[in-house]
Amino acid sequence: MFNAITCKCGTSFEIEPEDIQIVVRDDLQARYIQCPGCQEKYLIIATDTAMRELIKQRARVRGDIFIARQKHFRGKTKTIEAYIRKDQELKEQQERMHADLVARGRELLREI
Repeated sequence: MFNAITCKCGTSFEIEPEDIQIVVRDDLQARYIQCPGCQEKYLIIATDTAMRELIKQRARVRGDIFIARQKHFRGKTKTIEAYIRKDQELKEQQERMHADLVARGRELLREI
């Protein structure tokens, strides 16, 4: 079981990774699940090229932080701090974009 949800129609169902559907229009990609009872669509994530690039960059930075901590960068706390600042900057960029992407993703789901 990946996750469980109860739809507003009252239908309870388990979500498996293969239940996640994707719809793409232009640059926007919306991942969603659909209630097997009423067919209501629930947005999981909406991304565009810019957000997908931020996700990749943030994953790389978090990998750098992990490696730096594993190697115990002695005397290199400035390096780790720089990685952490970069991660925070990327996170803030993602947060600024999030609301617009969610709105666009929901609109796309209403149209299909």
